[in-house]
Amino acid sequence: HSLREIHRNLADYGIDISLLTMIDYINAALNTKLLSKCYLYDVKNKNTITSKVQYFFGDAGIRKSFCDECDLWENILYIELRRNGYEVTG
Repeated sequence: HSLREIHRNLADYGIDISLLTMIDYINAALNTKLLSKCYLYDVKNKNTITSKVQYFFGDAGIRKSFCDECDLWENILYIELRRNGYEVTG
C-alpha cells in the first residue's frame, strides 16, 4: 500500500491526521521494529518494486488488535519467515 492509501484509509475510519505526521509515525515504528517494510517483487522482470510496500507488525498480538484473522495469519507467516532468516517480498 502506498502511504497515501494508508492515509486515506485512516480518514475513512475518521482518524484526522496529516500525511506528514502519519509518515513520521510510520518511520518511528519502523525504527523501533514495531513495523517492517516488505517490498513487492516483479517475478517477470526479476526485480524489487520499491514504490509498492506492504507493512507488517513485528508482534502478532498488536496486529490482531487492528485486523481480522486472515490478515493476522499473513503477518504471523511474515514474522516467522524473517525470524528464520528468509528475505521476504510480497
